[in-house]
Amino acid sequence: MEVLREIQDTVILYANILSQILKMDVTIVDTNLRRVAGTGRMAKQVDTDISEEGHIFKQTLKTCQTQVVDSPSENEICQKYCSHIEDCKETFHMSTPIMEKGKPIGVICFTCYTKKQKAHAMRNKESFQKFLQQFADLIALKAAEKREMQRDAAMKELLKTIVNHLDVGVLVLNKQNQVVEMNDMCCEILRLSKSEICTEEVKISKTGNQIGDFEEYCVQAGGNSYNLVGRFIYLGMKEEMSFLLFKQAERTMQESLGLRSRKSVVGIDCIEGESPQAKRMKQEVLKIADSPTSVLVLGEKGLEKEKIVRAIHEESKRKDQLFLIINCAVDDQERLEKELFGIAGERSSRGKVGRLEAVSKGTVVLEDVEKLSQELQRKIWEFLENGTFVRYRGTKKYKVGTRLLFTSSENLAKAAEEGKFLYPLYYRISTLLLRVPPLRERQGDIHYFAQKYLQQYADKMKKEIHAISPKVYHCIDTYSWPGNLWEIRSAMEYAVNMMQLDGQITMEELPERIRLEEEEKEEENLNLAAMEKRMIEKAIARYGKGTADKKKVAEVLGIGVATLYRKIKKYGIEV
Repeated sequence: MEVLREIQDTVILYANILSQILKMDVTIVDTNLRRVAGTGRMAKQVDTDISEEGHIFKQTLKTCQTQVVDSPSENEICQKYCSHIEDCKETFHMSTPIMEKGKPIGVICFTCYTKKQKAHAMRNKESFQKFLQQFADLIALKAAEKREMQRDAAMKELLKTIVNHLDVGVLVLNKQNQVVEMNDMCCEILRLSKSEICTEEVKISKTGNQIGDFEEYCVQAGGNSYNLVGRFIYLGMKEEMSFLLFKQAERTMQESLGLRSRKSVVGIDCIEGESPQAKRMKQEVLKIADSPTSVLVLGEKGLEKEKIVRAIHEESKRKDQLFLIINCAVDDQERLEKELFGIAGERSSRGKVGRLEAVSKGTVVLEDVEKLSQELQRKIWEFLENGTFVRYRGTKKYKVGTRLLFTSSENLAKAAEEGKFLYPLYYRISTLLLRVPPLRERQGDIHYFAQKYLQQYADKMKKEIHAISPKVYHCIDTYSWPGNLWEIRSAMEYAVNMMQLDGQITMEELPERIRLEEEEKEEENLNLAAMEKRMIEKAIARYGKGTADKKKVAEVLGIGVATLYRKIKKYGIEV
């Protein structure tokens, strides 16, 4: 993978900053001539291939020199290769190679589309070229840091994991995902010899589930399929080797208490906030934590509902047992059924234990429960009703004590009424219904999270915030935050990135979408004020300016006399 694409977020940020400085459209491409970042006219063309038209970029990569095109119609390269030269909209183009260790890793450029922009660029040609070079150097530095971090982290993680998990299976794969080596434990788990594994086609895919701190993978080898739990480690070497370190899923489930870090589990304290709503949620969690009854946690996206269900588990008597979150929003619902309920054994096999059995004393969370198929909804309802279930394609009933919790961002009551969700299941899981209010309804928490994330990212970026405009706080408090915590975290990260060099954060350092909403509200208030002023003026003109007349004016407008006098003074109305 091209290094610029690995640091794409940073590249896009630098492109936007440079575009604001130069007041020009900025484009950044990698060595494959794929657009990594773009502003203005190019903003919607990020991640597109421009190899068929990027002739100036090719020349920049080839020569490793800055290319300036001040007259596209007369430029030799444009005349020779460009098929759009007759209707070219560009008036000026400057591109500079991004160099790392003497080799180009991409190109950064700015483009003008008007005569005014061109004249500005020509006047400031030398300084603009310096700007381009400085940003190219910054991007190259970030790329080098990324490579070094990946290399160091991979090596450290590999050594750490091997030392701490000597009994894990190891599969070594090349960049074509072919197995080139494995350890003895791998052969023991898969029950295959090294020669069998190396000669057989091995397919590895994620199941989409997480057990403890590890991912679950499906490994197909030797005509068999294995569910394994572990992690991939990638080494940034020329060989581009990757290591899959794993254990059997069933074994890991039983050992999960030893695998997950208790340091990250804080129970009720993971529910953050200072608002009355946040305090009420904590109280409700404590009330229902030890209940055997299922819980439905409803709330908009971005509210981190997983923290609520984790707190319920951690404050219960099941806190030392396995806690498992399963995402129901998967296309293969049949596979989800197998993983949840297990597979019935046949003559040729012993069957497979499902998650409900493996977590028989713990808690299973069904995330986005509205995405379950009708068949799975029915099976879940039967389990909640009777405490028993049947494995996939089986008849034998199994009884377990697993507690089920549910989360959703949808209106399940409406979905049930419309026949999109099983009515009995909705009423069964909503006995204990915990609604997580959106951030816009928790004014006390907006300020809390804004300050938290501002400080968090300031510490991370080693910056100091010296002052925040009161208007910024007002804007943050009154913004609707449709993305809830996800959005406020992103907005505060943006503000810290863009904060002024003297450590101040003003309205200009907030994302554009937030500023625009504030401007619209201000304009609306101004319009309302103007309308109110005109109404008062018309009423006074009609009924008169005397004391008795003003009583009539106040009566007609539906306000008190004292209020009328205040508004006359406020708007400077002559009486």
